[in-house]
Amino acid sequence: MEITLYISNDCPLCAKVQKKLKGFLKPLSWISLKIKLLDSSSPRGIGIVPALMIDSELFGYGDIDLKKLERKLF
Repeated sequence: MEITLYISNDCPLCAKVQKKLKGFLKPLSWISLKIKLLDSSSPRGIGIVPALMIDSELFGYGDIDLKKLERKLF
């Protein structure tokens, strides 16, 4: 499974979500986390950061609800 977090530079919420996700996913070695800067090559429709994609499907924007993410993954 692949999770991609789209962020932008100088985004305090992006940094917070990135840290939260890394901690949450650390024991889940079967999940790959990629962090990408939002740019013109990003998937269409993503205009707000942070944006979280799970296997190329949009999961959500903004702060991540870890309980909701856990339900999605398991």
